Amino acid sequence: MAAVALLEKARYQVLDREDKPTSSKPGAPFITPTLQQAASTRLGYGVKKTMMMAQRLYEAGHITYMRTDSTNLSQDAVNMVRVTLAITSAKNICRRAPTSTTAKRTRRKRTKRFVLPMLLCWPNP
Repeated sequence: MAAVALLEKARYQVLDREDKPTSSKPGAPFITPTLQQAASTRLGYGVKKTMMMAQRLYEAGHITYMRTDSTNLSQDAVNMVRVTLAITSAKNICRRAPTSTTAKRTRRKRTKRFVLPMLLCWPNP
């Protein structure tokens, strides 16, 4: 314990730093199970609280319907995102083609779409 106390009181100095370019792909949009998992892991919310909060966001018009099982992007959704980014002067963060997140287990056609912020549906609320 004395060693820990000494280390906590010691002064440190960074002698060298190397910056490297990095890139990362965005995560897949939330579907119901991933929304619940993220809320549990990051916020400590249970399933009931998560879905109650999502329902409130939906009722207030902040997100699209939250009970969904698909991460597929329609061309309309892609176009909506591009228009919104252009309107908000953030078009430099939009790629030319969206990343495909379709997994082997989701090959069959599904009708419900992922949770989408309403700002992307109506750019001028």
